[in-house]
Amino acid sequence: MDVAGVWAERIARRFTPAEASFAAEVGMAYAAGGSRRAELLPDHSVQPGAFGPGGWAELPMILQALAGIGGVLKAFLGSPQVANALAAASLLTALRQGRPAESPQDPRQPAEVRPSAEPVDAAPAQAGNERQAVEQAFLALRKRLKATGFDQVRADELAYGLLEELLSDTASAAMFLDSLTTTPDDKAAQSRKANRRIFGRRKDLR
Repeated sequence: MDVAGVWAERIARRFTPAEASFAAEVGMAYAAGGSRRAELLPDHSVQPGAFGPGGWAELPMILQALAGIGGVLKAFLGSPQVANALAAASLLTALRQGRPAESPQDPRQPAEVRPSAEPVDAAPAQAGNERQAVEQAFLALRKRLKATGFDQVRADELAYGLLEELLSDTASAAMFLDSLTTTPDDKAAQSRKANRRIFGRRKDLR
């Protein structure tokens, strides 16, 4: 199994356990690009989190969000501010625990993390200190997850958890992000049969 399959399975076990049995195949299909990747992703009218007509699996959309800011996340993981990944993970935990109280007007919505002076889409590696770098990485990933289709509560949960996973093994994580954003031409035109097998398994989960 290649790095995309390993990480897709790892992500699914934590965040989308119903998809864990075919997660490795999804990861490898996404990394292959072309038609194999296209068949994994829904159109813009479909919301993540359900199987079958009217719904879609979450894992491909998580991979799409990670790929969308793969360069930013790689810069974050390789930045001087994150040279000590354990310290960065501790800062991420502190950031999560230190969020302001939820708004009493709408308790279903999590409180916004206050952004630093740097814009959300700036590379976290440019931040002035460790906490700022972690905060910017979180904000950028959450923004991308929301743009992919997740609601704010789920995007918050995923952004924190995904950063924790990436920080737990930065070298492997960088290779994984590379696999999502680098697609050899000879793989892009491979048969769609692999995806048909993947989606066939989903029928058993409904």
